[in-house]
Amino acid sequence: MKIISRITLIMTAVAGIVFGILGIAFMGMAGQMSSVVASASPEQAEATQEIAESSGVLVEKAKEALPNYTSNGATAMLTVGIILFIYGLACAIVSIIALKKLEKAKTKKDVKTYGILACIFSFVAPGVFLLRLTDDDIREKEELEDRRR
Repeated sequence: MKIISRITLIMTAVAGIVFGILGIAFMGMAGQMSSVVASASPEQAEATQEIAESSGVLVEKAKEALPNYTSNGATAMLTVGIILFIYGLACAIVSIIALKKLEKAKTKKDVKTYGILACIFSFVAPGVFLLRLTDDDIREKEELEDRRR
């Protein structure tokens, strides 16, 4: 059970790092999207106005529709990026700390707090595996053999 806990904590830390990288990528795309909208919106407004004048249709609000729609999309993408980054960072930190505590643990009590933290700030599976550990699982095989002798 201890090996399974180690593997899930390592996988969770890697997943946290991946989520952090995805969050950074989303924030970067939101910034690029905002700069493209800022540079393209005057040209779009002029093109829309020319089409409206040539067809004889009054299009006042259409000039502002694209920049507002796209800026809202950039804001949403930035928000998702920040949430992914914070979640990934918390997930990686909690997993790494729990893995270090698991290596040094002597009893089940030493790991219980980090199992609960892993359930809250990380994926549920590593926290459940940490909470299901017994004292015999935590002790190494050599220690158990020495006690039997």
